[in-house]
Amino acid sequence: MGTSTSSKGPQGGISFDPPWLDQITSDIQSNSNDISNTNDVIQSMDGGEQVESDISNTQVIGIAPHGRFYPSRAPMKEFLKNGGKQNFRKVAGNYSKTGMGGAKKLSSRMKVATTVGSNLFSLIQDIQNIPSIQNWLSSLNGATPNFRDLENQIINILIPDGGSVDEDSCRDSLSKAMSDLYEVNPDIDLKNIQQDEIWFLIERFLASECLNRLCHDIGQAMESSEFKPEVMVQRMDEMKSYLEADLKSNLEVLKTNLVHPSNKELQQVLEKSLEHTFSAYEGDV
Repeated sequence: MGTSTSSKGPQGGISFDPPWLDQITSDIQSNSNDISNTNDVIQSMDGGEQVESDISNTQVIGIAPHGRFYPSRAPMKEFLKNGGKQNFRKVAGNYSKTGMGGAKKLSSRMKVATTVGSNLFSLIQDIQNIPSIQNWLSSLNGATPNFRDLENQIINILIPDGGSVDEDSCRDSLSKAMSDLYEVNPDIDLKNIQQDEIWFLIERFLASECLNRLCHDIGQAMESSEFKPEVMVQRMDEMKSYLEADLKSNLEVLKTNLVHPSNKELQQVLEKSLEHTFSAYEGDV
């Protein structure tokens, strides 16, 4: 993921939410069944350089317009040249408003990520009592697992390796979030983690997922020889830092009244954080 942009992204004239989205979400929930033993039951849950005139002002509800990503590609090129938060907000705002049908639809399209994020919270806050983790620890015959070993176990529990773009992206994003946590605190013990560290993981995971989606759908400009590789790395880091800050800000507000949230409540909070973040970006276009 990240800079891999060979795909032209989803086309127009089709549903914003692909038909297989619910099945992947269901598979992820099924793969995480043992989390419900210690928490509440997990709740179910176009590329191409088109001309701007291809975008219909009267689109069918739920159907993406042709040329859906055209308005976000020009701001993307401007951002790649010059960087800057305002340029990024125009990219993200156009991407959300026209490319994804609005912030609410965008958050719905990312329900694989919000499902993984809510399951992550439930798993890791009570990791010592997760049956599959207990069985794995027992198989080590008293040996202490290192951070990466336990990280891999968590990822495998949360996200089945089904080969879909969404699953691969979530595995990539969760691994990056874990790396960020380890970089901040090399002595972190995932078996004895604080709640603020869990939220750190979720914030970084969601930000990475948003970046992956942006790059997959409108990142073709990054393949241009016009931009040096070191500039691309700088811009990727810049986009990720903006997303992290804005998602964190919205999550801080939304999680204020959460004491012992259910899995469903957590997922709703993550969906709202995405919706609020991209709604604000839409306000800049």
